[in-house]
Order: sequence, then structure tokens, then C-alpha cells
Amino acid sequence: MLLLEGHTSPVYALAFSPDGRYLASGTSYGAVWVWDEGFQHREYTTPGTSFPDPVNSLDWEPESNHLASGGGFGCVVRQVMSDSPKLWATSSSVTAARYLRKSLLVVGFGERAKPNPGELELWDTAADKCRKPRFDSPHGVRAVAVHPYNQRVAWSEWGGSQSGPRITVWDIVSPDQTRFHLSHNCPSLAFHPDGDRLAAAIGWGVRVFDLTRKQERLALKGHKGTVSGVAYSPDGRTLATGSWDGTVRLWDPETGVERACYQWPTGKVFALAYSPDGLRLTAAGEKGTIAMWDVD
Repeated sequence: MLLLEGHTSPVYALAFSPDGRYLASGTSYGAVWVWDEGFQHREYTTPGTSFPDPVNSLDWEPESNHLASGGGFGCVVRQVMSDSPKLWATSSSVTAARYLRKSLLVVGFGERAKPNPGELELWDTAADKCRKPRFDSPHGVRAVAVHPYNQRVAWSEWGGSQSGPRITVWDIVSPDQTRFHLSHNCPSLAFHPDGDRLAAAIGWGVRVFDLTRKQERLALKGHKGTVSGVAYSPDGRTLATGSWDGTVRLWDPETGVERACYQWPTGKVFALAYSPDGLRLTAAGEKGTIAMWDVD
């Protein structure tokens, strides 16, 4: 197990580059660091006021070194590990940004910590324009997941006084949508590699939905605090979950049986990321320390 240290504020987002050579981390104080294979980092500043806005989301463009970062400052796409300036930006508060394919970014607008009106949009970063359709979210988008092969998008929304939190799943080639109504807000979503299952962090547990049958498949219980991160291994054989109880747990995604439990010096876990080859898993949270370890 390796500890990457240096951040002085909580880490909210982690993302490996498509080739696995770099790891990006984003903090509550607006810092974006990109770590290389020698575990040296380069820092990229985010727009903002004298009190920087948090980085809520990070994702790499497929087959490139462009990194999208989303937060209270909006969304910024940069070419990293070079001296190139930012390529594209929005200004509204962003909770999540995920690449569906090259130059097509799915962006969720809203607030990280509370309901606030927002929307879900598809942005063509090459042409610098929003593509239709666009979906209003009365209370804001909380999390986004994408499945590039199936061209499928899922997003969670905050609940409000008139309606509870929910998840929407949409195949972008079809106008139809599937919705799941929730008991608690959902801060993290992850598609299984086959694209037909969706894991959602809800309260102290995780619910896995069968998207073909449009029903719940599994409920994972065992954490002693809010689950704030979910991630499938690239081969789909393991589901990792991170919680405010300070643990990362590994589950059999077919049976829901817990396989392992780790407690690294991260404090509350806010972010998880598998390397593209599935051999490494990273976790980070309130203490700013990033834990990286080899997994079977």
C-alpha cells in the first residue's frame, strides 16, 4: 500500500488517465494535482475567488491527455502534463462531468452540499456548444455515470419538498428514460462494465439496479456511515465502496457478499478510482491523503 501525501484539504475526486500513467486528484480547496508514474505531482489552479471553489469531479477524455474538472467554478477542460492553456470552460456550478466519448462531455449542474436548481447537459467541447436534449433538474444533479459502449447516461438528483431524490437512466439514442425513486440522496453512481447494471450509493448502503428488468437486483449493507463512493473493477468482478466510516469494502457484485474491508489513513472516504488495468485501487477523503494499493 502506498500513501500519496501533500494535499492540505479533503480530496473529493480521483481519476486515472486512460493509459493508467497518471492519477488526477481534486480537493475541496480548488486544487487539481496530476501524479505521474514516479508519484511526483503537477498542480493546476482552478478559476475562482479568493476562497477557491471545491473540485467535485474529474474525468479524462478517451485516448487523450485532456482532463475535465468540475466544481463550484464551473467546468474546465485542460491539456495536462504540458504548458497548454485551458481548452474549454463553463461558469455555472458543476457537480459531475463525465466523458461519453471524445469531445462529448456529460455535465451535471447543481450544488454538492444542498438542493439547488440545475440541469443535465451534453457539451461538445470541440465546438464549444451545448447539444440537445437538455434536462432541467429542479433540485440539481448530484452525480453522473456514463457507459460509452452502450451510449448510456445515468444521473442522480436531489430531493425537494415536493419530490424525493431519484435516479434517471437514459440511452442517448432513445427518447425513453428509466427512473428509480430513492429514500436518500445519491452522491455516487457506477455502471457495471456490461452496462446493464448500475450501482448507487444511498444512505449507509448501496443498491444495484438491473436496468434490463428495471428493478433492484441487490442491496449491499455493512458500512457504518454514509456511502459516498462506488466503483466497479474494469473486469466487473468486484464492486468497491467507500464510506464516511473510513473504510473501503470490496463486494462480489453477483451475490452481494463482502470480500474484504480496508481502513487506510484517509478519514471519511469521499472518492474511489480503479486503474484501467484493474490492478490498483485508490481511495481518498477528508484528510487529503490518497491511499493506493494492489488488488486481486
